[in-house]
Amino acid sequence: HWHSYWMAAGTGYPTAITWTLPEGFTAGAIQWPTPHVVKDLAGKITGNGYENEVFLLVEITPSKTLDADTNIKLEAVAEWLMCETVCMPGDAKLAISLPVGAAQADAKWTGPLAAARAQLPAASTGWDITASHDVAKLTLRLIPRPGTTHQPAGLHFFAADGFTDYTQKNTVTQDNGTLVITAPLDAAADKAT
Repeated sequence: HWHSYWMAAGTGYPTAITWTLPEGFTAGAIQWPTPHVVKDLAGKITGNGYENEVFLLVEITPSKTLDADTNIKLEAVAEWLMCETVCMPGDAKLAISLPVGAAQADAKWTGPLAAARAQLPAASTGWDITASHDVAKLTLRLIPRPGTTHQPAGLHFFAADGFTDYTQKNTVTQDNGTLVITAPLDAAADKAT
């Protein structure tokens, strides 16, 4: 039951990575895999996050000018919070040196990285989605496009901006083929938006 946290964590705080890169290099934002609802041992919802192993992908863009036959060094400080019945902060200083040249895939990581990319949220292709809210709840309507036969299961809406109350369960119902997700709003949410 040890877990770490997503970007909208709930009671914890999300993993952060601070990069030190060679001149001209840039690091993108963390590409967060789809989280799950985190519960304590009593079953109470405590946030949004991950159990077991999780890959947090970051795209590194190199400088436009690199000298061949040299090495570059990528450095980062990672900070996280891991919890079970108690929470423990963690951090690590990481570094890797890589030769400048043609990209070479390490077969050890091909499968795990492909699996990590498959866990990233993707744009909906078979559904039209509408959203509305009142002072108490957010309502999402997922309307299947013609020819869509996939019936998703285990639906949950994760609000990256804290608009919904992460401590409350979503309700999922069907209305003539349309899936309706209802999520209570966070008490502090700006309901005028």
